Amino acid sequence: MVWLASNIDETKKQQIRDLGFGGLLEIKCRSIPNGIATWLIDNFNPTLSSFQLHRDGVLPLTAKDISLILGIPNDGPLPVEDTDSSEGGDSGPSRRTYKWKELPEELVSMSGGDEFKRLFVAFACGCLLAPTTRAEHKIRLWGCTKVVTEVVSLNWAEYVRNVLCNRILEVQKKSGKQHQYVGGCIFVLLVSLVTRY
Repeated sequence: MVWLASNIDETKKQQIRDLGFGGLLEIKCRSIPNGIATWLIDNFNPTLSSFQLHRDGVLPLTAKDISLILGIPNDGPLPVEDTDSSEGGDSGPSRRTYKWKELPEELVSMSGGDEFKRLFVAFACGCLLAPTTRAEHKIRLWGCTKVVTEVVSLNWAEYVRNVLCNRILEVQKKSGKQHQYVGGCIFVLLVSLVTRY
């Protein structure tokens, strides 16, 4: 995201702001060390969406917190992921599987407009908002980005919180597994804890 933000022109940056994702352009963090990520995951209760702090009790993580941290919308209905049966037709570009390392250059080289906006939302979700542990990912958000003017009216902050909690819960259920490859926006856990504790 950092590389993309520094390599796209102002017109595309404005299109991203119009989508309600302008806050993502301000993020300067490129990675989180594994030791810190492990601690965050071990001390986060995904069922309650809160940190379990030893001395001071509970520190909740809400969609409002995520909206403030990332600068993304926190109102309206949740984005709905495509189902396998809804993947055909004109709901998205023909190439629906992307390698995340290729997307930034594609976004820089393509012209602005609706296709750019839709692909940016997919990239933002895949690399920061709701990442998976795969280098290649099938995009399942074409349906909710079909009308790009409606993207800003979706509750992306709650979507990020739900995905994060679900993915951490999955990892925590697998006892003895390393936490270095956890999906979800671990970045919001770090910023939330550092700024509020």
